[in-house]
Amino acid sequence: FIQYEDIARMMKRNARPPDMWGQLLVDSETLDCSFQGSESLDHSPFLMWTETGEDRRPPRGDYVIGVDIAAGTGGAFSSNSVFVIYNARTGKQVARYSKRGIKPEPFCKIAAAAGKWFYEAMIAPEAMGSVGKSFMDELRRIGYWNVYQRQVEFVATDVYTAKLGVTNSDGGQDMLTKLVNAIENEEITV
Repeated sequence: FIQYEDIARMMKRNARPPDMWGQLLVDSETLDCSFQGSESLDHSPFLMWTETGEDRRPPRGDYVIGVDIAAGTGGAFSSNSVFVIYNARTGKQVARYSKRGIKPEPFCKIAAAAGKWFYEAMIAPEAMGSVGKSFMDELRRIGYWNVYQRQVEFVATDVYTAKLGVTNSDGGQDMLTKLVNAIENEEITV
């Protein structure tokens, strides 16, 4: 797995404080979104490493949103639901949303609103288990169209079909290894 020393070394080389922090305000009917700054970085679910323009939107570009969905139970040992936004051209992380205790459906609305705000960013959600299914069902219900599709082969054939979302059969080990390698090779900046 990833060693703490490796993470510390990469953070020292690449990490910088966010330019803006606060929360995303999402209209529950239109999913229009805006940014509201906060004085407290520690309690801000949304961090940005890019400035907004005069129109209060991020710079135009091609963006990708990776999504990790938690159950939203909010207990002492529960994990956060998180999405990270990357500029697809530069490989730089430009934003991150992280919140504990949020159910998959409202989390999906916030991710979709962020996708709209970031110029119809492609969303690559985790599509495993009941929380992944809840998130994917909500994406379909609200009609967000730009979703990552993986190719799945039918058994004992050369025929493939497209399915929405990202899966991992190894608990994320392969994805984390690829992420660390991409950071070390300076292909992406986190």
